[in-house]
Amino acid sequence: MQVMAETIHGVGDSSPVPPVVRITSEGIPSEPQALTVSSRSKSLLITWKEPRYSRGKIISHTLAYKVKGKPYDRSFQPGDSFTIEKVAGASLSFELDDLEPATLYEVYVVASTSKGEGDSSQHVEEFTEPPAADELPKPNPPVIVSSPDGSPTIQFSDVLESPYITHILVAVEERRPLARRRRQQAAYGSYAENASSYIAANISKDDLPIELTIGDNETYGHYHNAPLKDKAIYDIRTGVESNVGGKKSTLFGDPSEVQTAGVPSGSIATVVGSAVGATFVIVIVIILIIIFYKRRSDKSATTKSKGKESDSSPHYQNPVFDPSKTDVHTYQDLHTDSHTYQGINTDAQSYQNYADPHTYQDLKKPDQEVIYEDVTDAMNGDYVNVLKKN
Repeated sequence: MQVMAETIHGVGDSSPVPPVVRITSEGIPSEPQALTVSSRSKSLLITWKEPRYSRGKIISHTLAYKVKGKPYDRSFQPGDSFTIEKVAGASLSFELDDLEPATLYEVYVVASTSKGEGDSSQHVEEFTEPPAADELPKPNPPVIVSSPDGSPTIQFSDVLESPYITHILVAVEERRPLARRRRQQAAYGSYAENASSYIAANISKDDLPIELTIGDNETYGHYHNAPLKDKAIYDIRTGVESNVGGKKSTLFGDPSEVQTAGVPSGSIATVVGSAVGATFVIVIVIILIIIFYKRRSDKSATTKSKGKESDSSPHYQNPVFDPSKTDVHTYQDLHTDSHTYQGINTDAQSYQNYADPHTYQDLKKPDQEVIYEDVTDAMNGDYVNVLKKN
């Protein structure tokens, strides 16, 4: 500290150097500033800034928190006491872990000097995150019964498998008769967004138990339960949701099938019937192909057989030697031309040749030389073998 005198003529010189130094005693600090709380899975991260007036050396901070609300438990009443956590040194952050999911917490921080704790920071409230979707219990396929008017109805109990469930969802998805069911969970929206796959109802756990008729044209939790189409097949799923603090986790179960009026009983029967019909058609086609090739093979074999017989036997090329048309006593003159003349009357009692005068009329003379002609190939060679018989 230095001192200077001042008159009407101005300020004088300062006191001699070095100045006099004196330290005041510590006091309690002011409140920490800019407290923020960030939600994590089952934990909260708290950060803050130093007090505006520390009034000494900050040696520690005290973090206080308590459960303020449980949206999944309407009967919960918050207490007045806080849980205390000591943060040593001048650290300006701390993580609270092992907390309940989907729960609202109230937090504040106090700075301390050697003189004690100062004023508390502002109180901040924040939710822990809801359980992850795979941590929620998977719903069973809904049990669907018919109402007196035949409409599909689901009855919901107020007994839930997890305390963190806040809502029950009902999803409706139109399915083609031969289409496969969706195995993975769909991102369902409202009926207005997608009329073939939508959420038909969002029911608060506070409204349970309840009986819901699918397609009753009512609104449940801002979702339109639109009427179902006639002659249609639907997959109906139920889902569970943990929705707190603007954050939610949702899990749907496997579907149950609903068929509206005019649809044949069981889409499986439709699939089986179609498969049987297709198999029958395939079998018929195979049989026809076999018959076609079998006939073609038989025809080819017959043609080849006839060709072989024709090549090996000259009798079928020259009608003179056709056993059905000639007699063993028919003779032919060697002096005839290349055309074959055959007796019209082949009876043993009467032989007469109308084509050539050299034809022998008397066939019963034993001493007469008989000449037989063997024509091997009338078309190709015209070779003649002459045999003499006494």
